[in-house]
Amino acid sequence: GQGNNALGKPYASDLKSMPTAYSWAMTAPIERLEGAIRVCSSVPLIATGSGGSLTTAHLACQLHQRYAGRIAKPLTPLELASSAITLRNVAVLFLSAGGKNSDIIGAFERVVVREPHQLLVMCAYSESPLSRLSRTYDYVELFDYDLPVGEDGFLATNSLLVFSTLLCRTYIRGFSLGDDLPNTLKELLYPTQTVAQFSAELRQRCLPLWQRETLVTLYGPTAHSAALDLESKFTEAALGTVQIADYRNFAHGRHHWLAKRGETTGVLAIVTED
Repeated sequence: GQGNNALGKPYASDLKSMPTAYSWAMTAPIERLEGAIRVCSSVPLIATGSGGSLTTAHLACQLHQRYAGRIAKPLTPLELASSAITLRNVAVLFLSAGGKNSDIIGAFERVVVREPHQLLVMCAYSESPLSRLSRTYDYVELFDYDLPVGEDGFLATNSLLVFSTLLCRTYIRGFSLGDDLPNTLKELLYPTQTVAQFSAELRQRCLPLWQRETLVTLYGPTAHSAALDLESKFTEAALGTVQIADYRNFAHGRHHWLAKRGETTGVLAIVTED
């Protein structure tokens, strides 16, 4: 966590900015986004993003399936641009931190002319090429934000947290699911500790894992996005090899990896209430 990103910005500084980013996302107005999601709730959803934004696309699909009760599918921009899916009765959500990579722009150009039922764009930079392109189409719902913590480094961090928080808040309010998320990251993650205590405990618990060549990450249905993000971070930062599986699918052959390579493998289980 102390090393530099490939673009020179220390990853640790991105992590330190997360409480500010989360608090901002908890106070940002979501009425317009809520209205757009409500329109989308009657149809299937396709969500797309490159790199770290693909994690948020997976989360958006989880939320849509769980609360709207509609089929939702995350796709990479390449998958979306090359798909033959009829989009007339489908909502499409584009997610991009910088809004300037050629994959997301190319996929947008191919999809927008196919006129899906609803086309939403979330971008963390209001003057990005994707934002400017989106504004040229009246029927595109654009949600672009200039984050108070600036742009992410090489790894999507604060933009991912902001998008995820905004989407969770929107589905909670849009489907009257009760209380909103806590107002601060401390209340959400470490209500009885300081950030130093929380980080130290997490570091100590995970220390044995980093001595192994491979990390097997297990998850339940609601933690799928978290496992995907861990794999994404480890791969993009060249930290190590991560295999992910849900608890039941792990039992269908994937456990054989531990029988043969247990000495060089660590297991990280993400446990949630479900």
